[in-house]
Amino acid sequence: AACSAAGMVFAMHQTQALALAKYARFGPAAELARTISANEALVASATTENTTGGDIGTSTCAIVTDGGMVRLNKDAPVISYAEHADYIGATARRNPDAAKNDQVLLMCPAADTALERTSTWDTMGFRGTCSPGYRLAAYTSVANVVPADYASILATTMLPADPKSYWGMASDYNHGIATYATEHSWHLAAHSIIHE
Repeated sequence: AACSAAGMVFAMHQTQALALAKYARFGPAAELARTISANEALVASATTENTTGGDIGTSTCAIVTDGGMVRLNKDAPVISYAEHADYIGATARRNPDAAKNDQVLLMCPAADTALERTSTWDTMGFRGTCSPGYRLAAYTSVANVVPADYASILATTMLPADPKSYWGMASDYNHGIATYATEHSWHLAAHSIIHE
């Protein structure tokens, strides 16, 4: 039998993998992508904030550059499987002076990231995604900033592969949500790479 929670975790990981496959092809970001791939690292995402009303196209928090390092503090209402992930792809304003929609994606390694749980998660059917809220505090290399504006990443990789879009379409549980999400995530990943 298919596990809906496992399928959702896999599909959410795939949205981050798609972003790296398309936008982390050169320079330090390419090395980051190779490391994540070689280690078969699990990547979570922190794209919402308590202050933005669920709008993933805007951020209140901002990247603060400190020489070759960056600092990020984010108050996220939900980060799925955060405590089990090797990296968390977190959105933030490009810098403290940037507009709320001038965002970047920072890959926060678990070793460079502190998580403080702020809520519980008990949603029927998807308990296994382990998605409480967190205060995320990361201090990591500037090389972990994906070199693209988040609006482009969102439009070309993350929205087409967002597992939440499968919830309405995957109502036929005889085929299993996990199978549906898995098949479509792989198709989208292949399509993104082939049609570059």
